[in-house]
Amino acid sequence: MVTGVLDVLNMVVSALSSAIFALKGTFYCQFPTFIFVLGSIGVGIWVSTCFLVSVLAVNRILEMSKPALGEMLFEGKKTLYWILFGLTLGFLAGMFTPPVLWNPFVASWLFDPYHGFDQIPNHDFENIFHSINNIGTAACQIILYFLFIGSYLAKTSLPPNVSHVSRPISKTTIRLYIQTILICTITAFTALIHVFMQFISVPGWLFVTAQVCWILVHGFPGCVFLVVSKTLRRKILRKLGTFNAINASST
Repeated sequence: MVTGVLDVLNMVVSALSSAIFALKGTFYCQFPTFIFVLGSIGVGIWVSTCFLVSVLAVNRILEMSKPALGEMLFEGKKTLYWILFGLTLGFLAGMFTPPVLWNPFVASWLFDPYHGFDQIPNHDFENIFHSINNIGTAACQIILYFLFIGSYLAKTSLPPNVSHVSRPISKTTIRLYIQTILICTITAFTALIHVFMQFISVPGWLFVTAQVCWILVHGFPGCVFLVVSKTLRRKILRKLGTFNAINASST
C-alpha cells in the first residue's frame, strides 16, 4: 500500500514531468523553484523506496528460512515502524540533501544543472548521501538475492525423511517471492547505474537508460502484480466491467 502510493507520486516526477520537459526542451533556469521541488521529492521517494524494498526482501527471506525471527521483527505494529522509518529517511533526504535537476541535454535528472553547457562553474555538484544510499542498496540487494536463492534451495531440497520439518511452499508464496526478486533486481540495477553516472563519464545513452530504469522501479511493480496475481487481475476486470463479459463469451 505505502510503496504503491510512493510509486504513483514518483511517476509524476520521473515519468510525467520528465516527458513534458523533454518535449518542450525545458531548462532548469526556466522554472528553477518548480524543478527544485520536484527533484527534492524524487530524491526523497527514491530513498524511501530503496529502504522499503530492502525491508520487503528481508521479510520474504525470513518468512521462508527463519519464520520465528521474521515474526519477532515484523509482527503487529513492528511493520508500521519499519515503514515510518523508511518514510522518515526519505523525508530527511528530500529536505536536507541536494536534489536532482532536469537536464534537457541528456533527458534525465542530474545533480549537476550545468552538465552539457560550454561554461562550467568551478563547483562539484554531488549528493554524498544519495551515493551511499545507492551503493548500500545495490550491495544489500545482491546479498539478499543470494540469501534468498540459498534459502529457497535449502527449503526445497530437504531429504524425504525430514520433509515434514517444513511445510511445502505454496504457489501463492512462490508468486510473492518472484515479485520480490523482480522488484529488487530492477531497484539494484537502477541504483548501480546512478552511482556510475555520478562518479565517471558515461555515454549519452546511459543517461536515458538510467531515466527509463527509474521509471521502471516505480511502474514495474504494478505490472508484475498484474502478471503474477490472478486475484488482482480478476478484481481489476470486475471493476472495469469486463470480467463477466469474458466469462459469458467463453460459455
